[in-house]
Amino acid sequence: MDWATQPNPFRNYSDTQRIELPLSTKNSTLPYSLIDEDVPSAPLLKESLAQFLEFSMGIAAWKESGGSS
Repeated sequence: MDWATQPNPFRNYSDTQRIELPLSTKNSTLPYSLIDEDVPSAPLLKESLAQFLEFSMGIAAWKESGGSS
């Protein structure tokens, strides 16, 4: 397949409202050093949901080579 005939990788549903979500570069996150600390939960906002979805798609597969992953 060439680039001009590639199918759309995103699903679109008719009669639904499309919401643009911001990229995580616009949202601040806690440093990894605080990952085991008791920190307050983030409020459920469009920005925090967008960040969760973006980061959850970051690891699609594990790579292994020579006993390391």
